[in-house]
Amino acid sequence: MARSVVYVCVSIFFWVLGLLGEEANFVLPDYEVTATQLSQPELRVPFAVSQIDRDEIQTVALQLSLDEPLQTVPGVFVLNPYNYAQDSRIAIRGFGARANFGIRGIQLIADGIPATLPDGQGSVDAIDLGSAERIQILRGPASAIYGASAGGVILLDTESGPPLVPFLESRLTAGSDDLLQAQIKAGWQQEDLNYLMSGTHLDYDGYRDHSQTENRRFNAKFEYALTPNSDLTALVNVIDIPKQNDPGGLTREEAAEDPSQARQRNVDFDSGESVEQTTLGLVYDHRLNDQHSIELKTYYVYRDFENRIPRPDGGQVAFERDFYGLGGLYRFRESEFETVLGFTYDLQIDDRERYDNLNGDRGDLSFRQDEEIENVGLFAVASYTPVESVTLSAALRQDFLNYDVDDKFLA
Repeated sequence: MARSVVYVCVSIFFWVLGLLGEEANFVLPDYEVTATQLSQPELRVPFAVSQIDRDEIQTVALQLSLDEPLQTVPGVFVLNPYNYAQDSRIAIRGFGARANFGIRGIQLIADGIPATLPDGQGSVDAIDLGSAERIQILRGPASAIYGASAGGVILLDTESGPPLVPFLESRLTAGSDDLLQAQIKAGWQQEDLNYLMSGTHLDYDGYRDHSQTENRRFNAKFEYALTPNSDLTALVNVIDIPKQNDPGGLTREEAAEDPSQARQRNVDFDSGESVEQTTLGLVYDHRLNDQHSIELKTYYVYRDFENRIPRPDGGQVAFERDFYGLGGLYRFRESEFETVLGFTYDLQIDDRERYDNLNGDRGDLSFRQDEEIENVGLFAVASYTPVESVTLSAALRQDFLNYDVDDKFLA
């Protein structure tokens, strides 16, 4: 009897070892890359490219910073992810690492609307992770496609409403340092109209003193099928940020004593910022046939910005910005060949002022100028696959940039 029990145990042991030794087959999902303006399988794209899908963006992360979904992307580094006054500083393979604040050298595009302006400055405060369908990242120079400030490219697409039944989704996040974020989202497909709307309210005191933020955001996408071959998409994004305080940097000794303290000079001058911004966009897509299609888009961004930096002379900055843009694409695709011809036109108009900072109060006007930056871009992208294992790609772009400055203080 004992010998039979031993035999059974030994048999089970080797059977388990056999199961563990079997090869496990995993099929990684393939996806189409559209960040190159073409629609190509991932393995045929001549760029280092990454894609982050909806579940990883909305389910895994807290949606407090773009740093959260980008953490797993090689070659991408995000500094100041939770210092909202300084904005996230994103570097892709070194591009953008030298920016003093915000984002430079990288193209940010949300639903086809650039968040990087003609002057090269970008910001992520209007990006709504709560309604993001996917994020595609080109890790490397792409100026032949996107022009200047394209040492890397980050493209975000908003999800569409569900096709069958309407849905309403809410989410509440609470945590230490008085973190409270409330989100609500709704969408539906009703006949030819598909819509999705998302709203977020964030209150957060932050780990450090003088790092409080209050942030409200609304994002919406409306898609209407004009005909079986043409669609019209309207985009609306509104942010209201009445307060984003900046705790400033600490010396090594100060950080060792109390890493949660704020720099005293930042407290004295009440360093921080406030932002209001409205973005409107319209995209028309028409499929002429299976081979030819065109896309036209136009957009407008209004931004009202004020900030206080820790210095008395000119330490309060304010500007109102109007940003206009339009673009067009023509696509041709036939079996092994695909090409895209396109143009972009962007016009940025800034009314800038600086005032003395009297310990947080506004002093005398010390600077005023109007800035107008105009950029026209023409580009072509092509891809040819002569055999299954070989793909040839080419891109060409020409930009015309005009930067005018008009002094209004001494004039």
